[in-house]
Amino acid sequence: MFPPLPEMNPGETPVQIWHDPFFENSGLDIRVLRLDLIHPWIQGNKWFKLMPFAEKCIAENRSGFLSMGGPFSNHLIALSCAAFSMKKRSVFLVRGEEKEWENNPAITQMKEWGSEILPLSRTTFRQWHQQGPDDTLSPEFQNLIWVPMGGTPAGPAPGLTALSRVISAAAEFDFLVLPAATGGTAAGIARGMPADKKMLVTEVLKSGGGLEAAFRKDVPENGPETTWLSDYHFGGYARTNPVLNRFCRQINETQMFKIEPVYSGKCFFAVSDLARKGHFGIRNRILILHTGGIFPWNTGLEG
Repeated sequence: MFPPLPEMNPGETPVQIWHDPFFENSGLDIRVLRLDLIHPWIQGNKWFKLMPFAEKCIAENRSGFLSMGGPFSNHLIALSCAAFSMKKRSVFLVRGEEKEWENNPAITQMKEWGSEILPLSRTTFRQWHQQGPDDTLSPEFQNLIWVPMGGTPAGPAPGLTALSRVISAAAEFDFLVLPAATGGTAAGIARGMPADKKMLVTEVLKSGGGLEAAFRKDVPENGPETTWLSDYHFGGYARTNPVLNRFCRQINETQMFKIEPVYSGKCFFAVSDLARKGHFGIRNRILILHTGGIFPWNTGLEG
């Protein structure tokens, strides 16, 4: 059982229609699974990813968590909040020098929850992203549970299997669309998804094919047909431009849901663009997985 955070109730996650005259005139049914509503801070896929780590922390009486990420990491925000709620320690290794993110609002929020933020050079960050931390870590961190960047464990991910069940029960669909920064969520969902479904995975960073290769290696060949979209990253992780900002702002002003330009905005933009290019057939049902990230610092969009 996940630690007592009473706001969480993934079994009642709503599905909402994305209203757009073009979709309706084209006979498309595009809906949004609002995982961003699971919790104010532990949004989207993060609840499902962190659940096993939190259970292990309690079962083994560990002192807390050690993880890594970028300064605007949704994963670190979620883990920081969970650790605070559990009265556990959290230590985060953040990419770059401290002067680069000392005024970052996400870092400020994590510090308010008591997280210890340590800078990590970009070279070491790349190494540890692939292999985990080496033996140079201080012994004082030994009783902390290592949570990989993004929160996806190696091997089977029971939390993501549970997410697959939530998705399947939420709505009928032909295509499931979701964003990807590490590919762990997409792989976990694919392992639990019926083979007759189709997945569209929107890469939100420039991996040069690395993310897709890792995904293909990690999922069964008899899984759902998956199309990897690598042309909607807008320059890289957390990169944006006036076109994407305008798109996000227009959605936020006209729909019942909010999006942001780091994850969900790029995913929704891809769906809109593909629909207008005729990628989907008449009466196709598209379900977009809203993976969260709707925080105070990324909803004010200009341009």
